[in-house]
Amino acid sequence: MQALCVFSLAELARPARKSRKQRGKPKYHRPENPEITWTGQGLRPRWFKEAIEAGSSEDSLRIG
Repeated sequence: MQALCVFSLAELARPARKSRKQRGKPKYHRPENPEITWTGQGLRPRWFKEAIEAGSSEDSLRIG
C-alpha cells in the first residue's frame, strides 16, 4: 500500500532556506593584501604558510 502525499503550491514554490552557518571573525590578514583574511580555523591558506616560511611570525599576520 502506498502513502499519498499532498503538498500545496505554496509549499512547493517556497524558496529554500539559507544556511545559518556563520563564518568566524577573521584573525589573520595577508601582508600584501590585507583584504584577504583567514579566521584561524581549518586548513592554513597557502599565503599564510608561505609568509611563515619566509620568516614572518603569526603575531605579525594577526589583525589588530
